[in-house]
Amino acid sequence: MSVPARITLRERAVPSAATALRTGLRAFLTRLAPDPRWQDDVLTAVGEAVANAVEHAYDPHNPGEVSVSVRAERDALVVEVRDNGRFQTREQTPGRGHGLNIMHAIADSVSIDKAGGTRIRLTFRRT
Repeated sequence: MSVPARITLRERAVPSAATALRTGLRAFLTRLAPDPRWQDDVLTAVGEAVANAVEHAYDPHNPGEVSVSVRAERDALVVEVRDNGRFQTREQTPGRGHGLNIMHAIADSVSIDKAGGTRIRLTFRRT
């Protein structure tokens, strides 16, 4: 069976989005690389990025969209989590802000682009 090199998943930025996106991403990862520890690392880091978009990017009464785009390269998996909302700093959300630390601890690289919403790019070396 041929595995697609790319997948994009989109959901409304509501709490249930995390479950739907995780289910779609897990199915893609299972076909791509069967190592469950690697899959769990990817799912955890991406889950933190999705949770940030759901919790912080939009007005809870007017949620926008969160998307997860995945590109499989020969030696790495590149995941972009995007929203069109606002980026909030730790100062704006006291007692919060551990998601980025978790992403940095798990992913091989993390970059954040705050222009026109937030785009978090996570890179994971393939095992």
